[in-house]
Amino acid sequence: MQARLEGRHREALQINRAALQSRQARQDPRIAALLPSRLAIGHARAGDRPAAARSLLAAEAAHDKFGTADPAPPWLRFLDAAEISGLAAIAHQAMGRLPDAELVTAQTLQLLPAAMRRNRVYYGVQLAELQLAQGNTEHARITAATVDTTAVSSRRIADRLTAVQHALTA
Repeated sequence: MQARLEGRHREALQINRAALQSRQARQDPRIAALLPSRLAIGHARAGDRPAAARSLLAAEAAHDKFGTADPAPPWLRFLDAAEISGLAAIAHQAMGRLPDAELVTAQTLQLLPAAMRRNRVYYGVQLAELQLAQGNTEHARITAATVDTTAVSSRRIADRLTAVQHALTA
């Protein structure tokens, strides 16, 4: 994830591919869903849409097996349908499939529990960005107005929301 955030997409792909070969990835459907979800983002950012689509399908298939797994360890409790959906939305956005990304981002927001405030803010900003990028300024304005960044101390997310608001006023 750090490599991806720093724009080192090829390195992130290599790390992710290696992790997919681990015993844990083969045995735990949560890990088997998380890694392909992140791999899809890497493939999308590297311009490999077919590989991104295959990774998204693999993540969905692994997610379907969650019910057969043991309870999640504490470090994986964040991983649920909302997280898998959110990662898929990021991959769609990276592939330039903005209508799909918007739809999946809205779905993610519906799936997120109210207690997941940081994620709600993140995906709320993403939804406003996607709406704006598609020229739907009215929906972007409404979405941006509902995002409450006071609950989150992420400068990156606040800056993204500020950019949306600035574009809406320009």
